[in-house]
Formats: sequence, C-alpha cells, structure tokens
Amino acid sequence: MNILVHIYECGGCVVTFAVEQAFEEQHLIQCPSCCQDALIRDVGEGEIVRKGE
Repeated sequence: MNILVHIYECGGCVVTFAVEQAFEEQHLIQCPSCCQDALIRDVGEGEIVRKGE
C-alpha cells in the first residue's frame, strides 16, 4: 500500500519530517523535535510504501 505524504523541514532545528494529511491542514503542522510551527516549510511530496499488512 502506497501512502502519499507531505515532506516538511523545520528552519529552527533543521529537522526534515513527513506528514500524512490533507494540504488544507498544513497550518496545523509542528516540528516533532522542537514543537515550533513558525519556521516550517513544505519541501515536497513523497510516497511511503507499507508492506505486509
């Protein structure tokens, strides 16, 4: 099963992370490391492949 995710980068602590959610909910994103949201930027989309469910 392939899951489309948005990839974000935190400009504060330079962490890159992926989130599975609608683009309209982008304003709800927080960095999982420093919990900030002001310096988050969308860097693209990607796919996660889940095997063996």
